Amino acid sequence: MRRVLLVLVALLLLPGCGAVLPPTPTPTPVEISFSYSDSSLTGYYENAKKQFEAANPRLTVKLISSSPYGFFGSSGTNLDVAEIGQPFLATLAKAGFLRALDPILQGPDGLDLAEFSPGTVDACRWHGQLYALPLGVDPQLLYYNRDLFDAAGVPYPSNDWTWDDFLQAAQRIAMPDAQPPVYGFVSEGSFRSLDFLPFIYQGGGSVVDSAIDPKAATLSSDASVAALQWYVDLALSSKVMPTPQDLRGGGGLQTMVVSRRAAMWFGALSDRNGMAWGVPWNFNWGVVRQPAGKQRVTLFSLRSVAINQKSEHLQPAWLWAKYLAEHPGGDYDLPALKVAMQSQNLLPADPPAVREAATLAMENAQAFPSVSWLRDFVREMDWAMNSIFSGDATVKDAMTKVDQDLNATIAQDSQ
Repeated sequence: MRRVLLVLVALLLLPGCGAVLPPTPTPTPVEISFSYSDSSLTGYYENAKKQFEAANPRLTVKLISSSPYGFFGSSGTNLDVAEIGQPFLATLAKAGFLRALDPILQGPDGLDLAEFSPGTVDACRWHGQLYALPLGVDPQLLYYNRDLFDAAGVPYPSNDWTWDDFLQAAQRIAMPDAQPPVYGFVSEGSFRSLDFLPFIYQGGGSVVDSAIDPKAATLSSDASVAALQWYVDLALSSKVMPTPQDLRGGGGLQTMVVSRRAAMWFGALSDRNGMAWGVPWNFNWGVVRQPAGKQRVTLFSLRSVAINQKSEHLQPAWLWAKYLAEHPGGDYDLPALKVAMQSQNLLPADPPAVREAATLAMENAQAFPSVSWLRDFVREMDWAMNSIFSGDATVKDAMTKVDQDLNATIAQDSQ
């Protein structure tokens, strides 16, 4: 036996015989390309890239500060991950451009969706499947001009306001016959501002029968019609809100707000102090969550992160998307991650009232459903609102027509 061992040792010492097992290969480096639209987030993404690459040495992230939507198309292979605005998610998913994430969630590198604020995950679904992870939430709030409230001797809005409180304050401040007129509430009255949608939901109505997988439009329901009528009457009966025609004559919502002719208006968190307008508000302003009707509902828009269906680096792409979802950043919206939203460092540059209004708003928040027929809805509602305010159609008749047209579109979308 000793002789056999000596022979084996001698063989191992022969030239070339020591390399019986090949060396462990070094993992091939992988570059992940990531596109985002808002250049103000560059600093955050650069820091996230640095931290991610330190934790994953074989992976690098190529940041592309450009709209991601042009990357999706015939080739689409030069983009792995993208920040997606929630209104575009369904259209991209329907076209086959986004990777469904449900199978990945079941794997060893999965993610607990309960970590995110209610409603934010559902906003990333289309036809029941998850196509993105939530990043940032931009809730709709009620802004007000403190100076106009002070001049009228009206107490400021509170986070506990109801529709009745809202209307009473608007009536005490509004001076629609003054030159120039001052309004208690200013709204664009179109889908683009989302102003009428909160009233529909707060009044107990809805746009469709399901927020996750809608099958039918519900705008002609009694609750939806009553809520929308209440909104329209702010202009036509109470005279506290300009009609769309009056608003255009006054230069639009932003002009009326900046020129101090609007006591209250709806806007996103990211609108505060004119942040998204490019024009600072040169008056004392405040903010609270929107008032409650039959129920309290806040609509929000959402930033999300999605994986390109044609990405050749699925696992690295998922790791990057997951990292962003678990390490949110940016200071103009709220993080979708619960633990981050509860942080004491939330919105550190803003007055405490901004943080209070935004976090309270998220207690009853939901997004407009992810649908691929959003443009059809915009077109239908623009016609409907113009017809209602001009007196060419009642709310009930207009919403009945919208439902009929949308139901035909939804049926085609489901095929």
